[in-house]
Amino acid sequence: MAKILKSMCLLTKQCNDMDTASLLIALLRASGIAARYVYGTIEVPMDQVMNWVGGFTNEQAAINFIGSGGTPVTGLVYGGKIVSARMEHTWVEAYVDFIPSRGAVNKQGDTWIPLDGSFKQYTYTSGIDLKTAVPFDAQAFVNQLQSTATINEQAGYVANIDSASIQNTVTDLQSRLQSYLSTNLPNATVEDLIGKKTIKPQTFPILAGTLRYKTVTIGSRSSTLSDALRHKLSFEVTTEAFFGPDLTFTANLVELVGKRVTLSYVPATSADQQTINQYGGLYSTPAYLIQVKPQIKVEGVVKAEGKAVGFGVDQNFTMTFSLPNIGSDLVQNTITAGGYYAIGLVPDRLPRGYDSVIQQRNQRLNALVQSGANLLSDEGLGEELYLSVMTYFWEVNRQGDAIASSVNIVYAKQPGEGIFGLSLSVGGLFGVPTSVRVVGVTIDIDRTVDVPASKDGDGSKIRNYMNIAGMSASGLEHGIIEQLYNVEAISAVKVIYLANLQGLKTELPLEFRLPRIV
Repeated sequence: MAKILKSMCLLTKQCNDMDTASLLIALLRASGIAARYVYGTIEVPMDQVMNWVGGFTNEQAAINFIGSGGTPVTGLVYGGKIVSARMEHTWVEAYVDFIPSRGAVNKQGDTWIPLDGSFKQYTYTSGIDLKTAVPFDAQAFVNQLQSTATINEQAGYVANIDSASIQNTVTDLQSRLQSYLSTNLPNATVEDLIGKKTIKPQTFPILAGTLRYKTVTIGSRSSTLSDALRHKLSFEVTTEAFFGPDLTFTANLVELVGKRVTLSYVPATSADQQTINQYGGLYSTPAYLIQVKPQIKVEGVVKAEGKAVGFGVDQNFTMTFSLPNIGSDLVQNTITAGGYYAIGLVPDRLPRGYDSVIQQRNQRLNALVQSGANLLSDEGLGEELYLSVMTYFWEVNRQGDAIASSVNIVYAKQPGEGIFGLSLSVGGLFGVPTSVRVVGVTIDIDRTVDVPASKDGDGSKIRNYMNIAGMSASGLEHGIIEQLYNVEAISAVKVIYLANLQGLKTELPLEFRLPRIV
């Protein structure tokens, strides 16, 4: 448990109450102090709640934000005003030497004392006001584009958008912003630009012995976190539904996030391996001569292996997310037997410092390359594909932070998932695969669920965020491949752009690759 938490909660410093309790318990136990989980209902004054969850100025907006993340919560009203929030919460009790030094001297534990590392108050610092620093009349620009484009709302299409005007406007904005920063903020950090929050530190020589909020009820005390409160993820690979799944695997999500999870294939038998060796490699072997078996690996360790299936056969890959207080959600993909797929899993948003994790893993991959090791291994190919999808998530989070700051909202994310894998071309005869070739790589971001909230309760700001963030995330799907592999790639946004350049009508479906919103 401690290693898992170090890799995400301690590393990213983005943890919910259960994550923080788990980390605190692991640290206490490592120090020889008994500790346990406490799950119950608490009541917190509304001004502290609004500060705690993001610097809100609207009470109901803060309540809605907490609830949309899956936490049962209600606002308590007095005199027509929400004065406090009552919510379910997890904290810690530690068995410490409380009498008589109140924890100042720890020799022998004698009292269970409540501790909560998740409850904090923050100081919020605003970023620069870009609208003032670099004035831009967005509505006038939109009006100009609409006046020259062909728009048919009844038929649901648009064409002939002035792409050159868009590019020139963006270039001009970038130039003016760079000039402003060079003149006024030459040493600006990301936090200077988009704002930041810092914990208000409090240091006490002794333990208070009580929590900083009211405890309404205590539902349970336990040495381990209840299984009903754990996020779970199940994998299932199926060839023919009638015969049931070929592979199944279920794990707690905390055991998978921040780790390289891959779905790959191995020869079904030693005879299949010999055939592959005779032809000089898997993708040189005629598909009809061999069978392969799917494997789920976590950091290169096989966690599940499935039934034998023909090389090049299509299979269904289903992932089921089971989230307490939220429900279950299915993600389905069609995969090719013999392919290689890295599954990127993120518990929430990745922090700004996550690029250091990517760099460290890249260094290990480069060392593997230089050593002349087998690059088709999970540590080679699997790691490269995994780093690609995690780089996508890191970059889309950075864009999301900037967009959220620009429209004055806060946002969280439910657990996200994306697949980065080999793109295979399968040749066949009468429905039987005969050849399998690697023709590129592909990315599919299957699950991205945003939980945005306007600090002042203005719903239009949420819509603005979702529109911009959705298009930005879609564009990054082709952008990350072009950035990492220096090849041409395609995505929904790029298809629309290329169609517009040729004067073709572009029909926009309602589900235009936008993140889901809850």
